[in-house]
Amino acid sequence: NACLLKPILERRDKCDVITYGGDIRPSRKELGQQLSHIVLQIVHVLLDECPHFKDWKGRDDDRLQHETHRPRQKGMKTEQNVLRTISTSEGSTDGCIEVIRNTYIDQLGFKGDDLEDRAIPSIHDQATNARIRGAQLLRKKDVNSLHKIISQQLGPGLFHGEMNMLWALLVTHRGRSDDVGSLQYYITLLRLTRLNSDRPDFYTLKSFLRKVLV
Repeated sequence: NACLLKPILERRDKCDVITYGGDIRPSRKELGQQLSHIVLQIVHVLLDECPHFKDWKGRDDDRLQHETHRPRQKGMKTEQNVLRTISTSEGSTDGCIEVIRNTYIDQLGFKGDDLEDRAIPSIHDQATNARIRGAQLLRKKDVNSLHKIISQQLGPGLFHGEMNMLWALLVTHRGRSDDVGSLQYYITLLRLTRLNSDRPDFYTLKSFLRKVLV
């Protein structure tokens, strides 16, 4: 029932604008929980890597276990369907349409109306999501949800979410090279020329911000 399409589309149409302060920024309680997980992770590394703790009997203590915030229902098991690799490229809108058709019709055996009232969580990089959006526009007058591709409910991959956040930090706090303490000041100081373009290299930027901000 969590994947019924109609309620999802209705909520999306009525959805308020998501804000950083109200929807993304963690609360004090959540920050405390994050800190607890980090501390436990450090302790686990110590127990696993330090030979002095090799035979220590207390590692199963409840105080050293990560807290479960959203436990699965008892006995719940996700069914998995392994798909064949195909030679069709997803590098175009037509290619995305063919991959989706091959996946759900040829390989998984769904008929046209089988997914009429179901949403398919679909997590991709931004380029693939853009092509699927284009496919949905091309197919908006087709006969059912599967062929319209409207069942595909898109979301950004974690990589692109992190990349957008890092780019936003850089744009907001770049400053100028003569502003001591600004990001551009440190970029110039460290001679990171790859961060001066409109689309700075992700891995260089990630390493840079860790050095400067942490």
